[in-house]
Formats: sequence, C-alpha cells, structure tokens
Amino acid sequence: MSNCLSAFAHERLWVGITALRLSRVAYEDAYRHALKRKTFGKALFENQVIRQKFAKMTNRLEPTQAYMEHLVFRSVRMSSLEFSPLAAMLKVQAAHHLEKVTREAQQVFGGLGYSRGGQGWRVEQISRDVRVLVVSGGSEEILLDMIAKQQKRLANL
Repeated sequence: MSNCLSAFAHERLWVGITALRLSRVAYEDAYRHALKRKTFGKALFENQVIRQKFAKMTNRLEPTQAYMEHLVFRSVRMSSLEFSPLAAMLKVQAAHHLEKVTREAQQVFGGLGYSRGGQGWRVEQISRDVRVLVVSGGSEEILLDMIAKQQKRLANL
C-alpha cells in the first residue's frame, strides 16, 4: 500500500478509519444503554424517536464502512494521484459522521453522556476528542477544495 500513498493520504486514511471506529463505539454504547435504560416503565429503545436516531446513525455508518473497505482494497491497485482524493473523501465523510453520531449518542445517554464517569464515559470522551479528528489531515473545507482540484487533474489526463 505504501507505493500509492502520499504522506497525507496515509494520514487521511488512518483518520477516516479511526473516526469510523469511534463512531461505532459511540453507537454501541448508546444502543446498549437504550436497551437497558427504563423510562416511563419501558426500555428507552421502545420509544420511536430513539429507534429513529439509531436508524439514522446506522445510515451514516454502514455506507462509510463499505466505502472504507472498498478504498483499502483498491488502494494497492491505483496511483497516488487517484488514491489521494479518495482518502480525503473518506476522512471528510467519516469525521463528519463522527460528529453527528456522537451528538446523537449523547442525546440517547442524556446527562450521562456528558459526565466523565459512569455509563456514558466513552461517549463523553469521544465528544471531547472529535474535533482533533475533524481537523487532523486537513479541515473539511481545505480537503474538499483539494478533492475538486485532484478530480480536475484526473479528468485532464
């Protein structure tokens, strides 16, 4: 894989994979909490609004997971010029989704998602660290501009 990765493409791939993994951690913790937390005599998960939150989170995670797996598979079969914007797209997408999934997970946890101890501690930790991943390897605006320029270069080959 190293032959097709520029220094930043490798970092962006790593950040994208890390952001996706942290999204899954936040999702899993919130899901487990929703299944066991009782409100008004029933599990929190029995509330339609809560189920919709999980459906929306899944709708962010699964396509990003598939894209990441496909990108890693293709990474050894393409040039650095082709791979670099794709790694940047994964990073932008996964970091964006991490922000959204973490927010929804905190909503499911309520106050527990904002305290450093207890059941929601991992979600709280992720919420404090999410901005590091969002800006690592380039901000969304910078990367989107770079992606557009790389795509133009590829179109002119």
